[in-house]
Amino acid sequence: MENKLPINPFEFEAAVNFATDELIEYFVEDHNYSRFIQSSRNIFIVGERGCGKSMTLLYNSYQKQLRKAEKENKEFDYSKIGIYIPCTNVLFFKKEYELVNNDFKVSVLSEHFFVLSIAHEMVNVLSLIPNLFDTQKEEEIRSDLKYILNIDVPNGAPIFKGLVKYFQKLSNETQNEINNSDGSFSEKCVSFFSLIIPLIRIVKSIEHLNRLHFLFLIDDAHDLNSYQVKVLNSWIAYRDHTDFSFKVAVAKVRPHMYITATGSSIIEGHDFLKIDMEKPYQNKFSDFGLWAKDIVKRRLEKFGANNTDVYTFFPINPKVESDFISAEQVIRKRAEELYKNQDNAAKKINDYVYKYARAEYFRTRSSKANLPQYSGWETIVHLSTGVVRNLLQPCYWMFDKEVSKLNDENKDPKAISSIRPSYQDEVIKEQSNQLWNKIENDLFNNIDNCSTKQGAEIKNLFEQITLLFKERLLNENSSEPRAITFSISAWSDLTKEQSAEMDEWIRISREALILYDRKSSAKEFGEKETIYIPNRILFPSRGLDVIGQHSRVSIKAKELYDAATKNKKINAKEVTQQTLFDL
Repeated sequence: MENKLPINPFEFEAAVNFATDELIEYFVEDHNYSRFIQSSRNIFIVGERGCGKSMTLLYNSYQKQLRKAEKENKEFDYSKIGIYIPCTNVLFFKKEYELVNNDFKVSVLSEHFFVLSIAHEMVNVLSLIPNLFDTQKEEEIRSDLKYILNIDVPNGAPIFKGLVKYFQKLSNETQNEINNSDGSFSEKCVSFFSLIIPLIRIVKSIEHLNRLHFLFLIDDAHDLNSYQVKVLNSWIAYRDHTDFSFKVAVAKVRPHMYITATGSSIIEGHDFLKIDMEKPYQNKFSDFGLWAKDIVKRRLEKFGANNTDVYTFFPINPKVESDFISAEQVIRKRAEELYKNQDNAAKKINDYVYKYARAEYFRTRSSKANLPQYSGWETIVHLSTGVVRNLLQPCYWMFDKEVSKLNDENKDPKAISSIRPSYQDEVIKEQSNQLWNKIENDLFNNIDNCSTKQGAEIKNLFEQITLLFKERLLNENSSEPRAITFSISAWSDLTKEQSAEMDEWIRISREALILYDRKSSAKEFGEKETIYIPNRILFPSRGLDVIGQHSRVSIKAKELYDAATKNKKINAKEVTQQTLFDL
């Protein structure tokens, strides 16, 4: 793919649509766990859609790493080669296996198509490597392929290019046999151990590749069928990591099952490591805050912008900033009086200011005033809810507004040195309104197995949750006024049917990207608890502070159920606060 001249530094296309040089230049390596991807361990990369999983895998593929070495004038290290295998291609969405009325044959067919996809991508990469062997070695490999794998590559074709065509042909033949519906079953079906492992050994007989370790980069593994998931887990359970390892990207919206084809389980820490792409984003020094800054700065540099400092490129509204400072001064003075002459007073004062200063700004605004203005780099980072795509999308439209203004004056877009706060505010509120409109009108059109009734219930649920957060923000007696995440307690108060309804609302909300969840240690006994995080772009339309604090609200399941089904207000008196890790 050729490089294209960017017209907006914040384009947020899927990673596979980036030209090689663009992806290399945009990728911020230090924050993306490349050291794990390049290891010989099996790795699961888990995260929300849009958090950078695909880009991480693509960056570590052979094509991208070779180009990176060329740009840096370095010799490519052939001890590790990344083979990128997308699970979103047409083959994985075909349902031929459903035509076979035999569970064993279904499992064999599922593995067959999966293995062919891996083999195809593997030999396609090998076909790109020049001068791998001389004529004598070439004949030896042809002989091994024929004897070991019964694959006859025509003499007139380069070996690996011939194998690319062979695997395409084998896939077509299998599909045609199944589609005949005569009960036939291909004798050419392959497995990982009958095809990939022997093929790896043949490849490693080449002197130039005798130390080679294949990194199989499996993207969007949540799109595999259940048989393919189990067989993938079985491969991961294979103890010898000398020749290959798997790096598997899975979206959190569809949790991965870790059961193998034989019914056993693969175990984290023993068979694989898990990387959670979700990063803390509570402040500018958090992992996501630093990563976001690097991403945007690099994009501005590549674009050739005059200003690449994120804080001045996305300035906060001066009047809002002044009001925040005034509110902080009021709260600090109050805290100094409150903790005067107490032990550890400085820490207590700072904690008090952290909890209440921003809330003071929202509380003291006139009840007749319009919605607050939202602008500034910190606001944009928090609005993303820790997802890169959510970070880039509003930035894209903010920049577009500035470009439209400049075009009227016939100026170069690269002359843009900042996004005016009013444009930031307009885009943020537009995006917020659009998401609320999606909840109200489009869930049943966009999400599988979502009825109009469920869409209405989810709308009620989020209206009542944001209303609860708003009341807590404005309540002077609230101990954690800026808590904007929640956990669910007292599930036992619901019937089995009601719990199932709740589970469906959560599933639909997660698939629609209006709700995220993460695990945290609960206050008692250290057990893991699910924390629910509404997409923060919902908050501006409701006048909420998008910059939350290190806390969560515990809401009873029955309260949430009644909020959804009856549009009933959540009783704030029954809400408790618990300490939360840095989201």
